[in-house]
Amino acid sequence: MTNVSIRAAVVGIICVVILSIFSPYSDLIVGTVWSGATYLPLNVVIIFMLLVLFNTLLRKLQIGLQEHELLYVYCMMLVVGCIVSLGFVHSVIPITTAVFYRATKENMWREVLHPHIPKWFAPANMEAIKYLWEGIPKNVPIPWKEWVVPFITWATLAIGMYTVMYSLCLLLQRQWITNERLTFPLVYLPLELCKEEKGKATPPILRNNIFWYGFFISATPLLINGLHRYFPFVPSINLSVNIDEFLKEPPWTGLSPAALNIIFSAIGLTYLLPTSLSFSLWFFFIFFRIQAVIGTMIGAHMPFMFTYPTRAFISYQIAGGMIVFCIFLLWCSRKELKKIFQHRTKDNNRDEATFYKRAFIGLLAGLFIICVWAYVARLSILLTLCIFIIFFIVVLIATRLAAEGGVYFFQASFRPSDIIIPFTGSAALGVRNIVNLIGPMEHIFMRDQRAALMPNVMDILKISDARGLKRTAVIGLSILAILLGMVTSYAVYLVFMYRAGGINLTGYTWCHVVTRAPEHTFSLINIPQKFNLGAIGWLLFGGASMATLIILRRTVLWLPLHPLGYVMGDSWPTVQIWFPIMVGWLLKTLILRLGGIKGYRKLMPGFLGLIMGEYSMIGLWVLIDMITGVKGHTVAPFL
Repeated sequence: MTNVSIRAAVVGIICVVILSIFSPYSDLIVGTVWSGATYLPLNVVIIFMLLVLFNTLLRKLQIGLQEHELLYVYCMMLVVGCIVSLGFVHSVIPITTAVFYRATKENMWREVLHPHIPKWFAPANMEAIKYLWEGIPKNVPIPWKEWVVPFITWATLAIGMYTVMYSLCLLLQRQWITNERLTFPLVYLPLELCKEEKGKATPPILRNNIFWYGFFISATPLLINGLHRYFPFVPSINLSVNIDEFLKEPPWTGLSPAALNIIFSAIGLTYLLPTSLSFSLWFFFIFFRIQAVIGTMIGAHMPFMFTYPTRAFISYQIAGGMIVFCIFLLWCSRKELKKIFQHRTKDNNRDEATFYKRAFIGLLAGLFIICVWAYVARLSILLTLCIFIIFFIVVLIATRLAAEGGVYFFQASFRPSDIIIPFTGSAALGVRNIVNLIGPMEHIFMRDQRAALMPNVMDILKISDARGLKRTAVIGLSILAILLGMVTSYAVYLVFMYRAGGINLTGYTWCHVVTRAPEHTFSLINIPQKFNLGAIGWLLFGGASMATLIILRRTVLWLPLHPLGYVMGDSWPTVQIWFPIMVGWLLKTLILRLGGIKGYRKLMPGFLGLIMGEYSMIGLWVLIDMITGVKGHTVAPFL
């Protein structure tokens, strides 16, 4: 086990601070790309790549960071990369204030919603909210005091949620990492970038010609597209085709929305997956779309799930599948969990017993924090627990998709309340619960799971195991990074928002989804949803389909259908990446057939180069746009 050095911790803290400044500026002011909206965050990869290059120069002077030190730094950055972007601050500030700023006589939010919102959810001073959205006058100081209580409010809930996620990862890590030996494709690139060879300052992968072939294949079109923005005479290369315009006539409207995107990072990551899994990821997307086509042919009513590009009956199938698959994962872990419990009670292994005891206590402590938060807010503790249990099922599935399937972009096409309301009706939940739990809380933390923390926590545990890092040091430093990132990015976001004004910003939350929480809650209150037998039926059908898939996978070994493909299903991520996943699957299949395992291994650096080339070029244009002041400059398909 290699312990952490003081200089690695200091460099990690510096990188976290840089992330906390870079990400808000990129997301709000520049708007070229979302910096932290995947499980392989762009902001982390860009800054870490620059660190690796700078460290290569320092190694030539015999003063550079060693492999294990770089990995400690990467672990600190990885857990905070999404929090300083879409995972926390980019959602909590606009969503909690929009219900007040956007309130009008016409929408009646003041009369219907405001009386039920706790005063400490947002600043009590309406002038502070107005200036946040419209920009603060030059001679007026930022009202920091108004934001202390709201920050503590939402940070407390977030910390309770993160504590549960950490604890779940710690309890499941041995089963996933040691027993099942999941591949964890998302850690391949950082591990390769940190590798050392005696007498060499440059990592081996950066001396591999095949890596650079892949790098330039992905970097070249993005370089050209970036130049086109600054010099229009340079031709652009279209990497995205919206095929909705060809699907305007029934029944083919059932295939909409759909796109053919070339996303090089998705192709590169798909190459690292088993072909049965990569096949399933795109097959089930088409499978669900065929259901929609059949529904269109028979004239079925197929509304979309609110705020998602997925038809509701498909969303319920996927939700049922997720619940059954989660039960299956826990069932597969039962022996390991039993050993953990025995170690905890019988003390057969003192170190491990203490470690898992703390993880189990952490799980209970996180749930306790969530319940106390709900109690203080005068919300239903039972409903809060139900919502969070469903949410933790979803993020556990997302973590499995990242660990086994290399899926770096995930979004379930439902919120927890969408699963609860069909059984109870919305009126039974109570107005105050609807306004606060289904309103800001779900929309801040649960509507979009692409920035959930749990997959990144499991990745740093894998890195710790793969390179012999001290586990307690990795956990301690990552927790420090989270706390530092939350505080720093929150302050930086407020500075940018007050200086520029929220209505002038480019962020997705500010522009597109900021009013969806109050609109949704207002609708549930005024037009209550009733008991929905149809939705329950589709949930059960999805669960039964998943159970069948699990049985078939264990009995019919040649069947190339993986349950993870079903839970990924039809969602916004698959709309974007189904085609590059299919391309990656096809390339790997051809390479294995023509070149065998030897050819597969030889070409692997090239596919890692595809990932690095895309990320590097997007990062380059983000930095150039920051310098030149260009906004909304997109060089690659939108994720």
